[in-house]
Amino acid sequence: MEESGCQRLQTWRPPSRGSSELSLKHYEKWIVSIENDRLSAGDLSTDGQSAVNVPDAMSPRSFQGSPPLDIATIKDFLRFKASISEGRIDEELERATADSLNAFAEWFFAEFARVTGDSISKEDRQEVYDWVRNTLTRDGLVVNKKKPKHLFGEKGFTRFTIIFWTVDDKTITHPRHKVQIPFVLSVFFKIAARIGAFFPEKKTDSKKGLQYRDIELVLLRIPSGGWKAIYRIDQRWVKNNRDPENVVYGSFYPLAGGFANTVCLGRFGAPTSQHGTLLHDDTQFPLALAIADHAIWGVNPLDDLWQLQIPDGNDELPLRSNDSVLHLPILRNATMRDGVTNEPLPKRTFDRILKSVVNLSGFFGPATVHAIQRFVGKKVNTRYTEAERSQHVLQGDPRVWVEFM
Repeated sequence: MEESGCQRLQTWRPPSRGSSELSLKHYEKWIVSIENDRLSAGDLSTDGQSAVNVPDAMSPRSFQGSPPLDIATIKDFLRFKASISEGRIDEELERATADSLNAFAEWFFAEFARVTGDSISKEDRQEVYDWVRNTLTRDGLVVNKKKPKHLFGEKGFTRFTIIFWTVDDKTITHPRHKVQIPFVLSVFFKIAARIGAFFPEKKTDSKKGLQYRDIELVLLRIPSGGWKAIYRIDQRWVKNNRDPENVVYGSFYPLAGGFANTVCLGRFGAPTSQHGTLLHDDTQFPLALAIADHAIWGVNPLDDLWQLQIPDGNDELPLRSNDSVLHLPILRNATMRDGVTNEPLPKRTFDRILKSVVNLSGFFGPATVHAIQRFVGKKVNTRYTEAERSQHVLQGDPRVWVEFM
């Protein structure tokens, strides 16, 4: 039997209180509808009681002290929920999926236990999950379908970049987006970050987003003479982190390194060669943004950058950010009407541009940051063993990186 994700649960922690409360409200409405059906049928046991409604019938407080639910009642309720659900994956009949109904049941169990203090046993919960997956599927009330999980990889990124630079797309409302979008998309491919790490989802999250204090640019001496740039991005808004000072420090990446040439370096390490494909060379993006924002200390016009020299005896020259821009978003909202603002680029703007260009490029399936994460994860899993992946994360010896990369 396929193992249900619910089977591994020890305690219930719904993704949001709103989801669990909504499940209990559905239960209240179901109970009230049954009671009203009895009243309308003229059940004499009601003693002439008038019809009831949700507000005065069963508020969450009224569940306190209620007896534990029996399995039959839970199954009847879930059958009712399945009958009124409108699924999105089953496009023909719009039935809910077994996974979504089981997730709803999980939320309901959590909220009922929170309100009443009575938990449904693990065995009873598992019986319900199996019943939904088997019986309700056989009865045609739910379907055992899953949303296809597409990968957005190198070929998709190449097509995206070609269309991005050659087609006039109306969703790109400012020239700054021509720099920001390919830069951050390349970063997603390199570190497989969550979209929330760089884009605030709400207007009230104006302090979130990728800021100059989260990126370090370094000029690294190369054997042939001159220098090349590398950078490191630190993530403040990793999953479940609510403390902006709790930083997950990243590793340094050669700015011109493509997907296969991304290198983690103990300090600055030995850089790889320049990427041979111009489409995958993101060197100009972070430097262009920093210069446009006057973010690099001592570098104002672009010519100042080319005049920089790495001191004799050193192999690197860190580019310090001005204190005035440390909390300034790198990815910023910009329109032709308002110009470049100091507000972070909204997630919805990035999504809109990504979706539009991807559609123009003929990519099959929705291109999302999750699709990029799946692509990067599969690449890592097929290339390295578990022990090697652990060393990539923790090892500081550059000889180890050269051996494994």
